[in-house]
Amino acid sequence: MTTVRDKQIELSRRLRQQLGGDFIVVPAPDHPFVMRSVDVLVGGRSGLTAFIMASAEERRRPELLASRITLNKVALPPETGFVFVEDAVDLDLGIGARFVETLSLKERSFLRDAVTIVERSTQAPQKHSTEKIRQISQARFASTYRIARLVNAKRSGHDAERALSRRGANLSFDSVRSVPSAFASRPISTRSLIGLTVRGTDRWYDETADQPIPTGATAGLVVAPGYPRPRNDPDKALRAAAFAGWIIAPDSSVRSPEELAELALRFTRAR
Repeated sequence: MTTVRDKQIELSRRLRQQLGGDFIVVPAPDHPFVMRSVDVLVGGRSGLTAFIMASAEERRRPELLASRITLNKVALPPETGFVFVEDAVDLDLGIGARFVETLSLKERSFLRDAVTIVERSTQAPQKHSTEKIRQISQARFASTYRIARLVNAKRSGHDAERALSRRGANLSFDSVRSVPSAFASRPISTRSLIGLTVRGTDRWYDETADQPIPTGATAGLVVAPGYPRPRNDPDKALRAAAFAGWIIAPDSSVRSPEELAELALRFTRAR
């Protein structure tokens, strides 16, 4: 069976052959702010084009795909053109309006159409309001990430090693001083973190607009004894969680959940 990874590699290979040296084609780029990036990113004289394909899990749970689209639209430059690559089984996902184009793998003209999209400017000039929205999103993320870094400053190396376990944590959800909160008795896994980003995206962004708009909600709290910390980017989980509206905090923090909630209320609302 052909996997999404196989499709990423194949689409990248075919685009490189057709586009030539003026373009850079990257399959599954690792973006520092998101847990799951776009499937193929192409950069060149006409700007950036991002191709997204639904995974089997995203077909079963469309909210995962919707969250991935939203977070990548906020993370990538505003001139990025987003293209959905649909398969025969991609029916009624309800996301077509969020892309500049939708291409079908079963169409004979697929590659030609993809190259045409990449070679032309796919986005209209950005409005002042769009830039303002991005500034608000960036400022809110910076405040949220700053708090996460602060409360995790003294987390031990032992916590980091434990967090690399493949076993996910069972999360219990509550509200602390009206701040959405999740509590885990074990280090949270990457899979758990992706699930949290869906909840965070729904709360933190209005996804109905072409450019996701920050809502007035605060960041939530995730209190856990550890989180994934790969050696090549140990703060990736902290950043990605903050970008999706969560502050990861150690269960051994000197600050109580109520104090953490106060920080979220004071500093993580859109301004």
